[in-house]
Amino acid sequence: MAGFYEGLRDNTATPLIEQYGQDMTIVRNTSGGYDPVTGFDTASSSQELPVKGVLTELSEGSSFSSNGQSVSSNVLVGDRMVLLAATQELQDGDQLKIGTEVWTVVDYNAIEPAGVTVVYEVHVRK
Repeated sequence: MAGFYEGLRDNTATPLIEQYGQDMTIVRNTSGGYDPVTGFDTASSSQELPVKGVLTELSEGSSFSSNGQSVSSNVLVGDRMVLLAATQELQDGDQLKIGTEVWTVVDYNAIEPAGVTVVYEVHVRK
């Protein structure tokens, strides 16, 4: 069954998002840590991962479901929804750069039937 959903992702969802979506970048910041040998903090780093996505409106009071729970009370004026191709794995703490603007990922939901991530629904805020 997983093969069907991999085909759905690779042959339908991803090509449609690549055709009609726009270039975006997942910004993943990793914090440094304490190095007990040197006695200093290590440097933090930032990784940028290219993806394609479709930016849509998300009106105040809209329902956004995360892990099966509605979090509509968390939607504010100006928030947006991004349908993101599953070509990169989204992680907690990631940000999304759309054009020149960096958006905070408020929440996201992986659409993953049979354990295969087909697409991400991402709630973003400036």
